[in-house]
Amino acid sequence: MKNIYLKRRQILQGLAGLPLAASPAIGLAAAITGTATRSVNRAEKEAWASAATQVNGDAGFIAGGSSATVTPAGFRGHGVVLCPDNTTHALMMARRPGYEGVIFDLSSAKELRRFPAPEKRQFQGHAVFSQDGQEIYVAATVDDFHDPQNGQGRICVFDYDSLKLVREFDSGGPEPHELLLRSDGVLVVANGGLMPSASLDKRTTLADRMASSLVLLNPDMGELISQHRLAEEKASIRHISLSADGSVVAALQVQRQVMSDSEPRPLVAKLTAQGEFGYLDAPDNLWLTAQDYMGSVVVDPLTDVAAVTTPKGNFAAFWHVGSGKLLGAFQMFDVCGLAVSQVHQCFVLSNSAGELRYVDPVTLKEHRDLYQSFPGVRFDNHMSQSVVLS
Repeated sequence: MKNIYLKRRQILQGLAGLPLAASPAIGLAAAITGTATRSVNRAEKEAWASAATQVNGDAGFIAGGSSATVTPAGFRGHGVVLCPDNTTHALMMARRPGYEGVIFDLSSAKELRRFPAPEKRQFQGHAVFSQDGQEIYVAATVDDFHDPQNGQGRICVFDYDSLKLVREFDSGGPEPHELLLRSDGVLVVANGGLMPSASLDKRTTLADRMASSLVLLNPDMGELISQHRLAEEKASIRHISLSADGSVVAALQVQRQVMSDSEPRPLVAKLTAQGEFGYLDAPDNLWLTAQDYMGSVVVDPLTDVAAVTTPKGNFAAFWHVGSGKLLGAFQMFDVCGLAVSQVHQCFVLSNSAGELRYVDPVTLKEHRDLYQSFPGVRFDNHMSQSVVLS
């Protein structure tokens, strides 16, 4: 099998032919710019939250749009979501294999509360709140090598006020990862599909027995509404984002180590509101440069543009969700975290070098005047939705 993994100096060659930080096709640009606009007040202060580490190894969270201090949490975090009862509170879940969640305040960067994983359960890095804000749905797996259900997916439901487990239900597949709630109350779950091995290393998995799926669930009863699979069985569906019409854009990670060829595989898929599930188009050189790994995905609801990052490929790619058209790519070292700025009407991209860069969803050009650098900070995989601070 050929080695498809590319050295950094090959990235420009790999992305040759793609529009880099350039305008999309004129017709599509006109359609995008014809959408509603946000009111912009650049004097407003905006904040995000992200799991992060200091260069000294302290792992925790970073909060606020200008603070450069990581608040230690005692564990490495992963997904971060805003709490519905207070616009400055956020919840960070531990990175897989994880056993804690922590709630903190963005304005003060102080920890408020935390809760542990239930016995014989392992958190998988992401959570989402119920529509009424009273419950937290957390992606988890059975964590017991003596249980024949070991590695199977569960959604653990916690009461937000008491942080006590109130119920759990099947996630619809092994290893659930990111989960989101549609506006109609349907829970969307990306089941990564990787089964644990018998190794004591709980990050060791058996990709030859994987069964990845994207499922829709009733979060009240846990009943399965629909289950969707991709043609490529070794594509792990891990991160997702919702468009305004309810379509789901999924970022994939292909388990090349158990495959017998080096042919490129698509790494971004879309489930339409009508239930059609398939890949978004891109040239093979984009998939090859991404090295089988897409890290985060966020859809800008106003322009219907999806940004998808690949830290291994060192770039973000952009698609118009409705048409499925690839718009272009933006190069950035080890980029993974994504958010949408409400103040500046653009994507915010973060990386392990402590950088925040701002990219317009229509022109794909960088707002260089907004660039921020946080020396000594390594942003982790994901950012929360932005908060406009009063």
